[in-house]
Amino acid sequence: MIDYKTQDFRHLVSQVDVVIDTVGGATLANSIEVVKNGGRLISVAEVLTEELLEKANSKGISAEFITAQNNPEQLEHLADLVVNGELQVPIARKLQLNRENVAATHYQAKGKIVFIP
Repeated sequence: MIDYKTQDFRHLVSQVDVVIDTVGGATLANSIEVVKNGGRLISVAEVLTEELLEKANSKGISAEFITAQNNPEQLEHLADLVVNGELQVPIARKLQLNRENVAATHYQAKGKIVFIP
């Protein structure tokens, strides 16, 4: 990981296969400089401008914006699987819903944490 606020990553890495940008703006634009020919640039922060797409294409880089969208039918199907016992969700802990517990569980290993009101 690189602290993009204090370090210019273009001087620290080069010729990488893939960059997944979660910041956007100048960080996204500068990321093209470190991806090798034939590599991929994926943004989850913002849609790539025509200018960035053209620059990526000129370097042989596949560039795209990816976002997740809710699909009510899929969510309902997953809920049915859970109810029928066909899909199990591992629960690591059950905790009271309060500020301290939410803050304390920010870093969590395996399983889900269930907050109980």
